Amino acid sequence: DFNDDGYLDVVYIGDVNGRMWRLDLTADNASTPKKGELVAGAIQGWQPFMLYDASTATTQPNQPIYLEPSLIYINGGPRPTLGVAFGTGDRANLLKVPNPSVNRFFYVVDNGSSTTFHEADLRNITPSGGVTPVGTPGPGPLGNGFYLDFASQNEKTVSSVFSTQGFLSLLTFTPDSNNPCATEGRSYRYRFFFL
Repeated sequence: DFNDDGYLDVVYIGDVNGRMWRLDLTADNASTPKKGELVAGAIQGWQPFMLYDASTATTQPNQPIYLEPSLIYINGGPRPTLGVAFGTGDRANLLKVPNPSVNRFFYVVDNGSSTTFHEADLRNITPSGGVTPVGTPGPGPLGNGFYLDFASQNEKTVSSVFSTQGFLSLLTFTPDSNNPCATEGRSYRYRFFFL
């Protein structure tokens, strides 16, 4: 709710194909039919926009999103710039191994433009010690956001992203690969300073 009028202005929805969608719910009386107008039982003018598409990633293409994203207010205006933070992984089947791809922690900056971001548009900040190469100063410009590969192949997101004093935190779970039928495993917390 950008303007505190009690009505939602934007909604973000992730899907199991690794895409994050933005649905702009602001009214627009200049359009025909009017955006948000109810005509014959159907709401008019609301079209989802793909903010991020992981299905085109060259290194880790399979990034299902099961949990809701967290929104971080970046700066103001009639349409404020928001940070959209989310993690990936098959939350519906925590014990399934192996994952087809290493899952990730994402932070995508949404300034309301009509640009769909892809892996190459975000900065890779993956630390050392994991199963994928360490991130470099590239590939993407700093202003579009970040991604961070999880440390192990079978790790999955198990929480929404928490935002506190400029830090983003996310919890993950890795099932015990020696005993995939049991509920044993390891849990980790990822945290970085998004400002």
